[in-house]
Amino acid sequence: MGYYIGVRASKDGGKAVRINTDIGLTVRFDGVYNVFVTLTSQYRGKTAGLCGNYNGNINDEYLDANSHLSNSIVEFADSWNADRSCKNSHQNPGNPCNTASPIAQEAKKKCQLLKQRPFKKCHNSVNQDSGFIQDCEYDVCACNNHPSSCLCEEFAAYVTSCSLAGVSITWKNLPRFAECNAPCAAGPCGNGATCSNHGKDYKCTCAAGYTGKQCETRTCTNPKALGMKSGKIADSRIKASSEWNSADWGATKARLNFAKYSWLAKRNDRKQWLQVDFKYRATITDIMSQGRGNSGQWVRSYTVSYSNDGVNFNRYQRSGKDKVLRANVNVDCIVKSTLEPVIVARFIRIHPRTWNRHIAMRVEFIGCFEGQPCAKEPCKNEGKCSDVEGEASCSCLPGYYGARCEEK
Repeated sequence: MGYYIGVRASKDGGKAVRINTDIGLTVRFDGVYNVFVTLTSQYRGKTAGLCGNYNGNINDEYLDANSHLSNSIVEFADSWNADRSCKNSHQNPGNPCNTASPIAQEAKKKCQLLKQRPFKKCHNSVNQDSGFIQDCEYDVCACNNHPSSCLCEEFAAYVTSCSLAGVSITWKNLPRFAECNAPCAAGPCGNGATCSNHGKDYKCTCAAGYTGKQCETRTCTNPKALGMKSGKIADSRIKASSEWNSADWGATKARLNFAKYSWLAKRNDRKQWLQVDFKYRATITDIMSQGRGNSGQWVRSYTVSYSNDGVNFNRYQRSGKDKVLRANVNVDCIVKSTLEPVIVARFIRIHPRTWNRHIAMRVEFIGCFEGQPCAKEPCKNEGKCSDVEGEASCSCLPGYYGARCEEK
C-alpha cells in the first residue's frame, strides 16, 4: 500500500486494485477487464465531459462542450477535444454487428443472457437495457481473435456495476458460463493471435510476424527501409492503377524523397492504388509517405491491402473495418504510419482515401526480409543470387569470383 499527494493504492481482493483519493475520486481496476471511476455525492450535477454530468438522468449524458445534446458519440467526443493538434475523427466507425456473420448472430444471442438469471436479480438496480446489451453485442462483434473472451468481459462488467449498486451476483460457477473460467477467457493472446484452451493452460497461435507465449514479440526486431528510396526495389516491381503519364508521374516515381516528381494518379477516386512487389515475403512494420515534390498535392489518408501471389489481396483491417492510416498535410514532410499488427506479405497496395487537390504520393516501407536467403542481396558486383536448399548461392559475372562475388 502506498500514499502520495492524497492518493492511496491498495489491493481489493484477488487481482483487483483500488485507488482512493482525498478529493472523493475512486478508481477500481478488476485486474482483468474493467476500470470503474466513481465520485462522491458532493459532485452530483457538477461534472461534465466524457464521463457524463452525474445528474441521475442517463438520457442526457452526451452533452457537448456547449451543453448541447450530441447526435452521435463521435460528435460528442470530438467536442471535448482539448488539444488542437489532435484532429477530430470526422467519421463514425460503424457497428461491426451490422453483418450477417456467424459472430454477429452469436453476439446477439449470447448477450441476451444479461436478461436472464442470475443477472435478473440486479435489474431493478442496474437496468441491463441501459446500454449494457448494446455494448455487449458491439464489443463481441469487434473482438476478432477470441469473441468469447469479450463476452465474458461484458458479463463481468455488468456484475461489477451490480456490486457497486449493492447487489452481489454469483455466475462463473454456472455451467453456461464455463468458458469464462477457461484460461482463454482473459484474452491472453495479442496481435491478432488465436487462443485455445489446454486444461488449465492456454496456447496462442501467433499471426505471421509475431512470436512469444502471448505473441507479444515481433519477429522483425531490427526494421529497416526495404528499398523504395534506395532503388533496391526495381522499377519493374512498382505498379499503379493509373498514371498521369509514365515519364514524369508514373508509379516508379513513388520513391521517398524523389526530387520534384511523385506518382500521380490519372483519376481522383477511391479506385486508385499503388502496388509494390518486394520479391520476397516481407514483414512490414511502418509506411512512410510524402506528397508531390513540386506542387501542393498529397494524400491525406489511405487504406492498405496485401497479398502473397499478387492476385488475391486481403484488406488490412481492425475490428472488422478497413484501417484508415493518416498520411500527409503538406508536400515534403514525411509522415510515418505504424502497422499494429504488422503485415507479412510479398505484395502491398496503398489505396488513397482522401487527398489534397490530387492523388500524389512518394513512399517507403520499413520492415524486414525474414527467412529468405537472397532477401538481403548477399551477392556483390551484380552477382545473381539463388536459393539452394535454404542457402544463398551466388553466380558471378565474368571477372569476379568468391562465395559472394566479392573478389576480382
